Amino acid sequence: MPHYAGICIRKLKKRLGEISLANQLVFAVTMMMFCVITAVIGFTYNRTIRIITQQQAASNLEILNLKKSNFENYFSQLQDYSMLLRYNERLFNIATSEKPLEYTETTYINAALRDTFYSRNDIVSYKLYLLNSKTCYSISKSDFNIRNSSFESIKDIPLFQVTNTAKNYLYYRPETGHGKLMTICRVFINIINHRPLAFVEITVDDSFLKKLSGDSSGMASVLGVLDQDNQFYFSGNDDVLNRDNTAEITPNLDTRERDGNFSVKLSSQEYLTVYSDSEDGRWRFLSLIPEALLEKTVVETRNLSLLLAVIAFLVSVGLIFAMIRGQLRPLQVLAKQMKSVGKGNFKTRVDSGGNAEVNNLSRQFNLMTEHIDELIQKNYISELNEKTARLKALEAQINPHFLYNTLQAISTEAVLSGQNTIRQMVEALASMLRYSVLEKDMVPIKTEIKHVQDYLFLQTARFEDRLFYRIEVDPESETSMIPKISIQVLVENSIKHGLENSIGQICIAVKAGIANGALHISVTDNGRGMTPEKLEEVRQMTKFDRADTSEIGLTNLASRLNILYGGQASFAINSELGIGTTVELTIPLKEGAEGNVPSLDH
Repeated sequence: MPHYAGICIRKLKKRLGEISLANQLVFAVTMMMFCVITAVIGFTYNRTIRIITQQQAASNLEILNLKKSNFENYFSQLQDYSMLLRYNERLFNIATSEKPLEYTETTYINAALRDTFYSRNDIVSYKLYLLNSKTCYSISKSDFNIRNSSFESIKDIPLFQVTNTAKNYLYYRPETGHGKLMTICRVFINIINHRPLAFVEITVDDSFLKKLSGDSSGMASVLGVLDQDNQFYFSGNDDVLNRDNTAEITPNLDTRERDGNFSVKLSSQEYLTVYSDSEDGRWRFLSLIPEALLEKTVVETRNLSLLLAVIAFLVSVGLIFAMIRGQLRPLQVLAKQMKSVGKGNFKTRVDSGGNAEVNNLSRQFNLMTEHIDELIQKNYISELNEKTARLKALEAQINPHFLYNTLQAISTEAVLSGQNTIRQMVEALASMLRYSVLEKDMVPIKTEIKHVQDYLFLQTARFEDRLFYRIEVDPESETSMIPKISIQVLVENSIKHGLENSIGQICIAVKAGIANGALHISVTDNGRGMTPEKLEEVRQMTKFDRADTSEIGLTNLASRLNILYGGQASFAINSELGIGTTVELTIPLKEGAEGNVPSLDH
C-alpha cells in the first residue's frame, strides 16, 4: 500500500510538472478564492442562523414567561377554589360532628357541593369525603346529579394518605384522560388537634392551557407543562410533545438555571426548546419551535448569496486568467533568450517589458551576459595565463627537492661523524617532508602508518622515556585507502594535549582493522583526558564543516572526512578526566579496484 501511494504521488508530481506556470497559478488562485468564498458564506449562514435562533429564543422566552405568569395565577385560583367548602361554616360544623347525618344536613351538603361545582366551567368532577360520617359526595360533568356513597375506612380513599402527608395538605397529580389536566386533592383538618375532617378531589380540564397555548397545529410553537419532577401534564400538540417522548427532553434541562434553551429532535424533526421554571419551582414550562421555520428565511438568503457568489467566482476566474497570462508573457520571452545564452550566444539582450520585478530581472540578465562576454573576451584568458605563471613561480620557489637534498646532505655528514641518532632523525624528517609534499591526498594505511612511525620516532627523541606507543594494524586493512595525515593528526593531538602540558608518562595506542564492511581506526592515550564540558565543546566543533579549521587538527580532519565521504564517515571522541582519550574513525569501504577511495562527486 505505501509503495502504491508513493507511485501515485510521483505520477501526480510528474503531471503537475507538465502543467504550465500560468495554469498552476490560475488553479491555485481559483482554489483560494473558492475556499474564501465558501468560508465566508458558511460563516455568514451559521452566524445568521445563530442570531435568529438567539432572537427567537429570547422572544419566545418572554412570551413563555407571560404564559407562565397566567398559569401561576390560574393555579393559585384553583388552590383557593379547593378551600371554598372549608370556609363554609355550617358545612365545616357538619364535618366536625360525629353524629349520623340528618336529611336537612345531607340536602345542605348537596346544595353546597352543587354550587361550588357550577361556580367554574373547567371542573370535570368534584368529590367530597366526610371522614367522620364515612360518606362520599360526588358530582361530574358526565352526571350532573349528586351521588353519595359510603366507605369503610380512609384507606379506601386512594389519594388520602399522600395528600395528608403533603405540604399544606395539598397534592396534585397529572391526569391521562382526554381533556383532563390534573386532580387537586386537599385535606380539611381541625386546627386545634390537626385531626382530618374532610377530603376533596377536584379534577380540572385543560381548557385554560389550550387557550393559553394558542395555535397547536405543530408548525408554530408548542406549549408544554411539566411539574418539578418532570412529570408530563400538558402539551399543546400531542404529536410533537407527549408523555412518551418527554424523557428525550428532560436530560437537556439544566436544573441550576430557571430558564434556558436547547435543540432536541422529536418525531424526526429538530426543535428549538425554550424552558422556564415557575417562581415556586413547582412547574416547568416548555415552548417548542420547529427549527425549519427559523431556517426558512435564512435559506432564501443563502440561495441568493450562493448565486451571486457563483457569478462573482466565474467572473473572477476569467479576470485572474487574463491577468496572470499577461504578467507571465515577459517571463516566457526571458526564458527564450536564456536558452539562446545557454547555447553560447552572449550577445543576446532582453527588453521584455512587464512589471517592475520582470524589468529588474531582465536588466540583471543583460548585465550578467554582458559581464560574462567581457570576461571571456578580455579578462579570462589573460588572467588564466597570469595565474599559471604565478603558480609556476611559486612552485619553483618552494620546490621541496631543495630542502630534501639538503636534509640528505646533513644525513651524510652525520654518518661520517658517527651520529646515528641524528642521521635517523634527519631521515625520518626527510621522509615526513616527502610524504607531505609528494604523496597523493589518499594513501594506503601502511603508508600512513610509516609516516606516523617517523613522526613518533622524532617525538620519542624529544620526550625520551615519557612517550611510549603501540601500533596494531590488521594485515587485511593495509591496502585500504585513507586521507593523508589523518592518523598522524590524531597522534599529534594526543601528544599535544596529553603530554606537552604534563610531566607524566603517556602511552599511545594506534589500532586499525576492518569490521562490518567498514574500516575502523582508533587512537587511544592515557593522558589527562577532558571534563564533560570540554568534551562536549570539542564534539560540537567536529560536527560541522567549518570554514576556519585552524583551531585544532581534529576540526580540520572532521571537515575533510565530511567532504570526502559525503557524511558517511563517522568521527567519535570519548574522554574521561584523569583516565584518557579515545578517538575513533569509521570509514566506509567500497568494493572494486580502488578500495575505499571516495567518489569525486564528494
